[in-house]
Amino acid sequence: MHNLLVINGTEFPTPEGSFDVKYKDTTNEYNGENGKKTIEIIRRDVCSISVTYNGLEEDRANTLHNALSTVNEVTFRKKGIMVTVEMKLSDVSVPKKYYKNGLSVWGMSFSLEEL
Repeated sequence: MHNLLVINGTEFPTPEGSFDVKYKDTTNEYNGENGKKTIEIIRRDVCSISVTYNGLEEDRANTLHNALSTVNEVTFRKKGIMVTVEMKLSDVSVPKKYYKNGLSVWGMSFSLEEL
């Protein structure tokens, strides 16, 4: 078994929430003088990842949250091949899910987009 996600050297556990990897092509579109539309592919398979954890103990949630920065070195499987790329972080959310008798459980979600 391999890790789904390693961010800045920190191994992130397999999320019990969701782990979604999407690919898109970066394109340049323009209309020529003859009115014909031209689409140039600038870059293929730019990856974005969204991750949701439904419940993490407070210490684990803090460790994972502290591993994240605006630009991250991320290791994951891209179409079956292990790669390490720089990715931009966005949409970070860390909601409290449960607290009772000293037990604190937190959720966490975030998105990454390949630079």
